[in-house]
Amino acid sequence: MFDFDIYPLCKTISVVNKPLYFYRYNGDSLSNRYRENVWDMLANYLDAEYALIDNLDIKNDASVKIRTDSLILKFVIFSILNLGKADCYLTKIQKKKELKKIRSNKYVKSLLKLSSIKNKSLKETIMLLLLKFKMFDIILIYLQVKK
Repeated sequence: MFDFDIYPLCKTISVVNKPLYFYRYNGDSLSNRYRENVWDMLANYLDAEYALIDNLDIKNDASVKIRTDSLILKFVIFSILNLGKADCYLTKIQKKKELKKIRSNKYVKSLLKLSSIKNKSLKETIMLLLLKFKMFDIILIYLQVKK
């Protein structure tokens, strides 16, 4: 959320296409444990991001569309995989309810248009198609097998 305060103050924003840090895997990190209400938090972040985009009047910029689509996809995949964590205590019915909540989000609905799906990786395409066609049971089976 720090970026939202900084963007309006910037005269120019540049992208450096180089890896400037190295990520170290930590099996005990928060990203490897079930996080309650993660989709709700990420959906709130998306709302804030789109409010900023509207305020800056950059919603028609092609690079903004690519960035937001990528962010939505990342949040959807993360939220779905979160439901498959070994320490997730939700029942199958509760997990399906979460998947329905993700699927019904206005930004996700936009991402689920076939034109947006076609340029993704195979794994992402399959996950998005399963979500698009409300095949929640298959998603849950995938999460079980993935463990």
